Amino acid sequence: MELNAPQPYLIEFAPSSLHKMLVREAAFALSRRRLTEALNLAREREREIKATRPPFMILLPTKAKQEFTSNLEESRDTLSVLQAGLDKLNLLEPELLAQVAFRLENHLRRSSSDYVHGLSENRYPTDWARLRIRFDECARDYHTTLNALANLCAIMPPHEAIGTPPTSRQLLTKAISLGDQLEAEVEFINKISHAQRKRAGHEGFTLKLQAGVNWKESAQSLLGINAKAAPRTLLDLIAQSEKITAKILAEVSDESTLTLSKSSHDIASYHLGQWSALREAALLKINPEELESLVKETETLLETGEFKRWAILDEPPVTAPPPKPGGQPAKPAPETVHAPKPPPRTNDGPTLKLSPRTTRPPFPSKPAVTAPAPIPAASAEEINALATAKAELERQTQLLQSLKAELDARESFVSESENRLLEKTLAQQEQEAELEQRSEELEHLEKRVRQLQANIDPATKARAAELPPRVFNEFLE
Repeated sequence: MELNAPQPYLIEFAPSSLHKMLVREAAFALSRRRLTEALNLAREREREIKATRPPFMILLPTKAKQEFTSNLEESRDTLSVLQAGLDKLNLLEPELLAQVAFRLENHLRRSSSDYVHGLSENRYPTDWARLRIRFDECARDYHTTLNALANLCAIMPPHEAIGTPPTSRQLLTKAISLGDQLEAEVEFINKISHAQRKRAGHEGFTLKLQAGVNWKESAQSLLGINAKAAPRTLLDLIAQSEKITAKILAEVSDESTLTLSKSSHDIASYHLGQWSALREAALLKINPEELESLVKETETLLETGEFKRWAILDEPPVTAPPPKPGGQPAKPAPETVHAPKPPPRTNDGPTLKLSPRTTRPPFPSKPAVTAPAPIPAASAEEINALATAKAELERQTQLLQSLKAELDARESFVSESENRLLEKTLAQQEQEAELEQRSEELEHLEKRVRQLQANIDPATKARAAELPPRVFNEFLE
């Protein structure tokens, strides 16, 4: 028998992070509804204004034309503002919905035995498909991150620990987080398998228990290995992990296909049914006067990544809610199905060749990988301090190089300025010499004219004075 959809009051007993995420999702939905309604009204208003435009606009008085233009511009401005708000919701809402779905899935896996029992009975095909996709994406992200780390090691100093530089340490941190998620996915798969065995016995189950693999500590053990040995170690780890995850994914896919092949399903998704009921309850928690500020705050949380951190919080499950006022006592919660301990690792089963809870490099049995000298385990504070000091050294080196480049540029500028000044000085000296030479020639000509005038007889001077003055023409001279 299917579990009835939760009543609105159940949202009060959801984990704090899930409660905040659901309320913000409801605020986005309500804001979208109001923006759409306002946008439709604004478009209708614009059509009405355009319909009032007279056929001979140019003949209208100036005041009437200004009033019409002002109303039309105001309507268009309103449309622009509303459309911008709706566009921003469209941009951020997919990320919001994905994070809410992820957080709700984690909550149901941890606290809802009905969800586990339903999956073990091969119901909820949509939820089985999401389980398969989520495991596949997590495994691929884990392998992609390790591969990126292997490529980064090729350009690092050979004897430097890969957990020291900020870039490689960031990739390692991401790989450790993804390894933790992979282990959680396998734990939930085993939880479903255990529920099948409990319901149908050891011969009626279809989903096998998966061997425990320590993906998280495999990534943690890489912190002390040097960049020279890391690529080979990482590639071996990726190869073994891909083989294990491919086997698990194949079994989950078979189970999903078996669920889909069943003739009838009363409910395709338990997850979506719970989500729909909680959405309605979350709408009741919104204060209309605070809607705008709540939406703006949520947009900021999505843009800064804080909203995504809420989705991965590991909060304890909430106990059964108290009885409704005036009603019957609440029924005891169904028996919670706990994930069993993974089967012991054997030589025949899939396993990463890594001793658990050690800081040694993985795969010590492979002679091709040379283990580095033992490195004392460093605390996170020491690693961060070393990384900070190294980053400061790199910053100071870059600053020194930039200052040196600036000084070189200034020296080059001064040298070019001196050369230009020298060229100008030489040109001025040449001009001065030329002027001096012309001055001497002019003095010589004046002296010659005075001599000629002294030798002319008085009669010639009188005839020359009677002649009309000659106009200077440069074309005749």
